[in-house]
Amino acid sequence: MKNPPRTWVDFIINEYWKTIFKESQYTALPSLQYYLMVHQDTALVEFYRRKDDSSTFEFNFIDQLNDKIEFPLFDTSITLEDIYEGIQFNSAEEEVKE
Repeated sequence: MKNPPRTWVDFIINEYWKTIFKESQYTALPSLQYYLMVHQDTALVEFYRRKDDSSTFEFNFIDQLNDKIEFPLFDTSITLEDIYEGIQFNSAEEEVKE
């Protein structure tokens, strides 16, 4: 691969998509350092970060709007609020009515 990916972002449209997610295919890429699953219906990111140069990834749920996701390899970060800027979610009551 000429330019192997360092970061991969998936947008979770529904739980069915999440169940067919093949994490091992992405995390098996030796170049991959960060993997994010961004949820559509709620402010939630599932964040995988490679530990050092190993094959092990640490996992975190990011669910607070002011939480930062750090990308040291790129010397940058982003908040959940930045990711979901301009997005309005239905309240639980509205979801039940639909």
